[in-house]
Amino acid sequence: MVSQRVTAEFHDEPLLFSRLHPPPQQRRLLRRPRVAAALASAFEYPLTLLNAPAGSGKTTALATFVTQSGWPVAWCRARAEDTPALLLRHLVAAFRPTVTLDESQISTLLGRDDLAGALDQFANQLVLTLHDETLLVLDDYHFIDATPHCAALVEHLRANQPGRLHLLCAGRVVPTLPELMRMRGETYELGQTDLAFDNDEAAALFSLNDLPIRLSLPSWSRGRVAGHWLCRWRSEENSGCRMQMQHSAAAAQRGAQPRQRHSHGWR
Repeated sequence: MVSQRVTAEFHDEPLLFSRLHPPPQQRRLLRRPRVAAALASAFEYPLTLLNAPAGSGKTTALATFVTQSGWPVAWCRARAEDTPALLLRHLVAAFRPTVTLDESQISTLLGRDDLAGALDQFANQLVLTLHDETLLVLDDYHFIDATPHCAALVEHLRANQPGRLHLLCAGRVVPTLPELMRMRGETYELGQTDLAFDNDEAAALFSLNDLPIRLSLPSWSRGRVAGHWLCRWRSEENSGCRMQMQHSAAAAQRGAQPRQRHSHGWR
């Protein structure tokens, strides 16, 4: 069992280091140049949204791209229990592999409960220290979007982000964002279709894992990583596979439940 290390070095509040790195990759990992090229376009926009249901391969695709692209990347995984201050601490720490920030200044402001000042100090330091195009990945962004104060914090950072910083929000739902960004063409959006396996990739995936190639999967399953792994067993050896596929298909057709829009605000 892999332990999740924490440290109390940042103003006596623990940081969970596992949130600050992409998950480790499997040894048998299919390279998908088509998906990598789509993700690389995030460096051409201030904001990229990657939204797809659970099991679509968002985190795997991002982690593969981050580890293989060679670009400077800061990674932060959101959690449901995040407060604005805790989220900001992790955002600051996420840049440690990329640039050197004066975390003590930000920590002092947070210690005074001056969240706005700490966030502005963070943004100012990024302006001064980022010399290369850099990507900030916020994984599991749906947790941030469901917490109005955390969403407002990210929105404030986005509104003041340096020109060399590109923000990528990956989650299960489309977040609430200013329509003006879309109108200006400042937002790049990717979804489940972009992550879908085409026939060649599906065949390569099955071959990589020494499984019989079956390309007669239903269209809903062919595009989802989870769908492929539901069928990794031979149908004649696992009579429950078809039932699992039908159950997942019904869930996919039901879709996500309607989201409530929030009026974001924070102090």
